[in-house]
Formats: sequence, C-alpha cells, structure tokens
Amino acid sequence: MRKLCVAALASALLLNTTAAAHELDGVSTASFEKLRESDSRIHSISHKLRTANAAFCENTQYESGILLDDAARYGDPAAVRTANAIDGDIFIHAIAEGSAAARAGLMAGQEVVSLSGYEVTQATFDPEQSWLRAGELNAMLAGFAQEMTVTLASIDTPVTLRSELACTGYVELVPHYSRATTDGVRVSIGRDFVGLTYPDDELAAVIAHELAHIFVGHTQWLKSRGKKRRDIRQTEREADRLMPWILANAGYDPAAAARFMRRWGPDNNGGLRLWRKHDGWDERLAMIEAELPKIRASLARDGTADWKRDFTPQFARD
Repeated sequence: MRKLCVAALASALLLNTTAAAHELDGVSTASFEKLRESDSRIHSISHKLRTANAAFCENTQYESGILLDDAARYGDPAAVRTANAIDGDIFIHAIAEGSAAARAGLMAGQEVVSLSGYEVTQATFDPEQSWLRAGELNAMLAGFAQEMTVTLASIDTPVTLRSELACTGYVELVPHYSRATTDGVRVSIGRDFVGLTYPDDELAAVIAHELAHIFVGHTQWLKSRGKKRRDIRQTEREADRLMPWILANAGYDPAAAARFMRRWGPDNNGGLRLWRKHDGWDERLAMIEAELPKIRASLARDGTADWKRDFTPQFARD
C-alpha cells in the first residue's frame, strides 16, 4: 500500500534551505544552464534509484519527475526569468530522465500556472525565507495522487501525468559543502563533493548509500536509541551493504559501488574514520564486494535485487 509520510513532505519543504548558491546576481543564461545541468543530473539519478526500489520501501509517494523552482528566490529574479524565457516566477527547473513528466513532453524552463487546478500564485512568497514557496509547491507535487495535471503558461491544455511510485526521500545539491550526508529525510550532496566528478554509476552509488539510510529508517532508529556510536557504525555498514542492491534495481552495475569505494576511499580513508562512524575504506570495500554474488543470485531468481527478502541485516532494529 502506498504511504505518504510526513517526512516526505518535510523533505520537499526543506528544498534548498541553504540556497545561497542559487541566489545569483547578474545571472547569465550560460551560468544558469550550468547550475541546471548539475541539479538535473542529481535529480535524474535520485528519481531512478527511488522509483526502481519502490517495491521494497515501507514509505512511498507518487513521483512525477518534476522539480520546480522560483525565480523570486534568486538574487536577480529578472535575470532568471530571462534565462528561462518566462514572465512569472514558478518554472520547471529540471525533469528527471525517464520520468512521467519526461514521457509527457514537459521540459525544463517551462513556466507553471497550476498543479491539478491549484494556481501556483496562491502559494505565499516570504522574502525572508525565499526558498519556502518552491519547497511548498514541490511538497504539493509529492502529495498528489498518481494522476495529476500541470498547466503551463505556453500551452492552453493542461498536461496529464500518471506518476510512478517511489521511495520517499529527496536529494539535493547544497553549496559550500564537500560531503554527502542525510538527515533521514533528505540527502545533501555538496557542490564541492569530489564524487560529482565521477561517472554517473559511481555517483549513484554514494547517493544510494545515503538513500539506504532513509529507505530502512536508520535515522529514526538511531534517535530512539540515543545515537550511540556503536549503533551509528552498524547503520553505516548496512548502508554500504545495501548500496549495490539499490543500484542493481535501478539498472546500474552493482559493482559500481565497489569502484566508487576504490576510487574515493584511499584519498578519503573511507569517510569519517576519525569520528569512528565508518570502517576503513578497504573494510567497507570488502563488505560491498561480499554482497555482489548475493545480488546476482537474487537477480537470476526473479529479475530483481530483492533486498527485502534476500538481504540479511547484521543487526536487529526494533
């Protein structure tokens, strides 16, 4: 059964709370498109991972593949409108590849008038919290039923979408940050994170690791136990081991998780080892590689990497 939890809505409402990187003065079309390109890449990878694993997640929502944005939250709103060739403020910032929105022909840069009859101008803009209106509207997208309509300024007839089921969660790029982390609701990828220079499947691996924490409720479990260091380390091990399973269902090579660790680990010592939340990178690599034969067996059995059935946690969560 589909479950739309409060965390999913809160995730979308937190859209770019660290919006400084988007508050660009004197935006040029070229600089805006570069920003959009990086956001679109993350959005597409996230959509692929979340929709492909929906059958195994406890908490799900319908996902259209649309990521909305608000020109008014930028330092130079007029320049953003010019870059998108729009008159209003609310527009499609990105469309996830292969999504319902992509199949319906929606494109980045189109101005949005209404969502399933709700006029976007009804959403309140707060100049003191300029990101909130876009967050509210993206949360609305997450709350719609499978079928929804989008009315565009450039097209008279509303576009009807049949969205796909996806695991709850949200992935965003944030400025002035060089890590990948999650708060249990959203995944934050720093714009300075070295993994952004890696191939898509290896970048997908680190996103899958962070999403794994959300998919199985690690953050909530840790809070219930007082966030003991030992427990944190166990959840990091489980996220490492789940990473290739999540990749496999999304059509990525599950071995990309091992390739990511080999590339990233030696220079980063496997993450935050000084905090003792992670094992060393070589130990993490061994745990990932131990899952690969199990994933192949699961795929051979029925075509999916069924981590609800075939993945064995090494610790109990109650």
